[in-house]
Amino acid sequence: MTTIALGLGAAACFAASDLTAVRAARTIGPLLALVLVVALGAIPAAVAFAALGGVPTGAEARVAAVWAILAGVAYYGGQLALYKGLRDGNVAVVAPIATLEGMVALAIATGLGERVAMLALGGIAIAVVGAVLTALEPGGGSARGVGWGLASAVLFGGAS
Repeated sequence: MTTIALGLGAAACFAASDLTAVRAARTIGPLLALVLVVALGAIPAAVAFAALGGVPTGAEARVAAVWAILAGVAYYGGQLALYKGLRDGNVAVVAPIATLEGMVALAIATGLGERVAMLALGGIAIAVVGAVLTALEPGGGSARGVGWGLASAVLFGGAS
């Protein structure tokens, strides 16, 4: 039950983020919006970094750091793509497409040999159908921003 509650809370936070990001991306532009998000996110990250004792040492830690850097580049690329999609398109179309990142992460995990439960596959299928239906909704606006939404999903999924 806790997992479901936390998942719903995360979904609400992502929705609030998308709704505020659309205004920022359209007002100050996607790149400046991303720079501000990164700058403001660096403050709690620096505090956590200091509290956890700084830089880990050893070969395993260096390998992990490389993976973390690659994930960060993919994540911020996904964030920029999302902001560009929100600037150009309809948030009701772009945001659901961007949330298909779970499908990308699932494909990567499966490709790396991880076993996937049938329930997870069913959930992905429902998410894909939902995103497609949202994008095709009459009066939902044009397809502008859809490509950025797809790019965002791929980059976020790769960061996962």
